[in-house]
Amino acid sequence: VEYGKGRIVYSLNKNMMNEFCQSIRETNMVYRYNPDPEITARNEKLMQNVIQMMNFKPVSIPSKVLVTVYKDPSPGKETVMVHLLNAVGVKVKDGDKLPLSNPTWESIKEDIRFEIVLPSFGKAYYASPDAEGHKEIHVKKIEGNRYKITIPKGTIEKYGIVYLSLR
Repeated sequence: VEYGKGRIVYSLNKNMMNEFCQSIRETNMVYRYNPDPEITARNEKLMQNVIQMMNFKPVSIPSKVLVTVYKDPSPGKETVMVHLLNAVGVKVKDGDKLPLSNPTWESIKEDIRFEIVLPSFGKAYYASPDAEGHKEIHVKKIEGNRYKITIPKGTIEKYGIVYLSLR
């Protein structure tokens, strides 16, 4: 997706949607969110049908690994950045008082895989403030401008970014 060219899908009524997580400031630091897995799965399928071919498609990403994708809009940068936050160890439940004591960072027990559409591809690497240097990731062209990215198990500790150069 080009910078500023995202999509919005509007739903007239909320009868088949999960409620959003309320701000903890509005709930006096009490976590208030209990999504229905069936509704979530139905919404994901509905969105895939509405959007058709998605530019980013998770293949194997645990639900508690949070992902955002950005394209650097700076002239000459031509880089797509996939931000990954490991929240696998988060055990907060609806009604818990925040912050929880002694949070832990659990390891991700599988390779992370996703597909992404890129106008071109140059090189890819993973970088994190948790470790020095860059780590290797695997890129495989699937078809056309669609690529499958694999981040090996053990690469992501807490937070990192996959850099995909478009040159």
